[in-house]
Amino acid sequence: MVAIIGMLLSIISLSLGNSRLKARDTKRLSDMRQFKTGMDLYYSSGGGYPDTPAWAVGATISCAGSVLMRVPPDPGAPLYTFNYTASGAAGSGCGGTVRAGYSIQFFMERQAAYYTMDEDGVFRDGGGNPVSVDNLL
Repeated sequence: MVAIIGMLLSIISLSLGNSRLKARDTKRLSDMRQFKTGMDLYYSSGGGYPDTPAWAVGATISCAGSVLMRVPPDPGAPLYTFNYTASGAAGSGCGGTVRAGYSIQFFMERQAAYYTMDEDGVFRDGGGNPVSVDNLL
């Protein structure tokens, strides 16, 4: 009887753990969509994307006096983080340096792999191959 109860508790624990991973991965993808929207607004206001030093957890990303987004922590923080990298030609805008492109690296726990999203909203695996959102969940 004790063995059966122990086995059932193990199964329930595994199921709950998997549900938590999926919930955090779903939240990450939601955050990525919000990043894309905020970055598009920044680009429209400033003619480019924020330079890398402007990006930090908790930072408020603003342009021309308008707050466009706040950088949230990764749902799995402090173990996992969102890593923003500005890319492309540098220019002036939003009171500082702006860039032509960006990528945000993030970790999907259920796949146990890193992915990136670029300024076009395209998700890519570690090899640079495009990946659909459905394949990430």
